[in-house]
Amino acid sequence: MKNKYYGRSTIFIIFLSLTSCNVSSVSDYYSKELGLNNNKSGSANTPTETAPTFTVSYNNTNETSGLNTLSFSISDTSGATHKFQCRTALKSAINSAHFASCSAGSSIAVNPGIAPNGGTIVTQVQSFVNGVAADVKSSEIYVHPSLNSASTCTAAHTDDWYLAQAAQYLDQSYQFLADTSVKAPFMSLHFNDGQDAAGTLSLRKKMIMNNSKSLVLLKRIYKSVDRNDCVIRAQGVHKGHHTRDMHPINSCEVVVMNALGEGQCLDINSSQWVYLYNLRTQLTRSNAANGTYQHSSMFSRKEKKSDDLGYALIQLED
Repeated sequence: MKNKYYGRSTIFIIFLSLTSCNVSSVSDYYSKELGLNNNKSGSANTPTETAPTFTVSYNNTNETSGLNTLSFSISDTSGATHKFQCRTALKSAINSAHFASCSAGSSIAVNPGIAPNGGTIVTQVQSFVNGVAADVKSSEIYVHPSLNSASTCTAAHTDDWYLAQAAQYLDQSYQFLADTSVKAPFMSLHFNDGQDAAGTLSLRKKMIMNNSKSLVLLKRIYKSVDRNDCVIRAQGVHKGHHTRDMHPINSCEVVVMNALGEGQCLDINSSQWVYLYNLRTQLTRSNAANGTYQHSSMFSRKEKKSDDLGYALIQLED
């Protein structure tokens, strides 16, 4: 009898010991010893991949480009090797384009056939974490075949330098209105003087707005078609000249405008800042009866509306 009760007591004591122990530490012990993942499925441990920190950018930093040498690259700064998929297409067709495997760190050429007549193209890059699709990042640029062999312009000074110099002669008390867009090729300046906006289109020029939104810089990024130079032609009056009868055409290195529609040209020949006469007229496009838009000497001469591409140039700007 004594042995019988002793046996029952032993079982009872063992049971109490198991119920009072730390179950999680037992589980952790077997996980470490057997290499098992401590989850409901009991599957083996797999490495946990961190999400990549990456960017996608084109080799051409301008807002407009040709297609024959255009490429993009993925910069992954997370210090690990991640899987990516990429696709590039016209903006209007990007959602139906197919992704394909691509790698970070190498230049990936853009197929010129995706936009033979030009237009805005988009490149999207899809990242993967543990085999599951994660973040998508994109970049876009406007392309046109006329820029395939265009020579670029190199500015003599930084954008900030031009803006600071012109600021000495321009009122900065007002800001450009919220609808202003300085992204090429479709640029629209909404001045703060109660008049209509000045709409412009240019493949070969670029606008930059200062941080306070009171000044806009206009400069060439590609050489002109007719003269193969980096000059902007604009009507102006030299410093010290008080009459505006002749309004000579100045050869401007850059043009800087304020929110009141006033402008200054850095004249290449005199290295002086020149007041621009009737700036709004020189910027604004007018709608002609035949559906084309006639531009002044500062911008493209003719353009025609296209349902697919927005505005496709018919006669290229100078």
